[in-house]
Amino acid sequence: MADALDVPEDLGRPDPAGASTSAEFVEVMRRLKRWTGLGYRQLEKRAAAEGQVLPRSTLTAALARSALPREDLVVAFARACGCDEDQTAQWVAVRRRIAAGGTPVEQEPVGTVLAPLPLKRRAKWPVRIAIVVLALAVVAAIGTRLFDSSGPSVAQQRPDQAMPAGPGSSQPPPSSSPPPSGIVSGAPQVIPPDQAERTPPSTAPVATAKTTTASPPAPTTVSSPPISQPTTPPETPPPPAEPGRRTIELPGQPVIHCPMPYLGTGYGPLAQCTQPSDSQARSGFYSPITGEFNPTTNWSGIVETKWYDGSVLATDGVEAWARGYGSTETNYGPWVFATQYRIGEARWGTINLVSGRFHPGPDGWHPLGP
Repeated sequence: MADALDVPEDLGRPDPAGASTSAEFVEVMRRLKRWTGLGYRQLEKRAAAEGQVLPRSTLTAALARSALPREDLVVAFARACGCDEDQTAQWVAVRRRIAAGGTPVEQEPVGTVLAPLPLKRRAKWPVRIAIVVLALAVVAAIGTRLFDSSGPSVAQQRPDQAMPAGPGSSQPPPSSSPPPSGIVSGAPQVIPPDQAERTPPSTAPVATAKTTTASPPAPTTVSSPPISQPTTPPETPPPPAEPGRRTIELPGQPVIHCPMPYLGTGYGPLAQCTQPSDSQARSGFYSPITGEFNPTTNWSGIVETKWYDGSVLATDGVEAWARGYGSTETNYGPWVFATQYRIGEARWGTINLVSGRFHPGPDGWHPLGP
């Protein structure tokens, strides 16, 4: 395989043996790609000729991160770069050594387009619900003991009637005072009945009529989300809270056009930008911390040089705001390298101008950076 690259075998070939972390291992992979002089599309074709699967989008994402790539990707990449069986086995052995040392390993399968939300985002509501249920159980137990000692049951009291002061008390309860805090009547409640009565009818999505019977209020009057908020989402998603576009000048290179805001990653804030030059353009990632632009695609012919900005439906069914600059010609028609935004997060991908759909990349959603 090395003879096919028209270079002497092993002359200056990067060696992974010295890598001890996942970041160092990925950096050696980047150096091996530069040493071959091959683009992502060429590596994909060479891997296919070796009977391996190496999608260029997956390889682009793997080389842009510090996570340890999957073993099958490392094998396909090494063979595409001209490594023989012994050299490929060395790459695999180094990867396994680093993985055994506790380095985070990339686990997403080939073709994954939507990563799950971070665990801390999904754990918020279950934790809150558990706290509310526990609090209601404690309050219900206290209320049951109070009722047992004072005589009247919950079903015999009106929501607008206050609890008597105690057994044998001669002081009558005030007729207009609200129910004491901490008393749970019937179904679980988080909004007192008198507050539900003060809610304007025009802002309540469910019935909020004043309680006049001895039965406790229906659970639907306290369902989540709060009654003051609409439950029907808008048909068209709004643009991101901080829309923006930046044209950045690079020393000795053509300018790059970057959609904003940045995305927060393990490397710091990054933007997927487009760099036009004469009748060609390419895409890559720009870091405002290092001020460097890292191309991830080869040069392709320009179809149009303009900003694309609007709501786009993705192939996984998510509709959100998308922004990108310029369209380039591909084997699938004109594409725009764009970023799809929704509240608090965004992801990279491409817009197919033929189908009008957004194709997410394998990285999934990232929080918005500074």
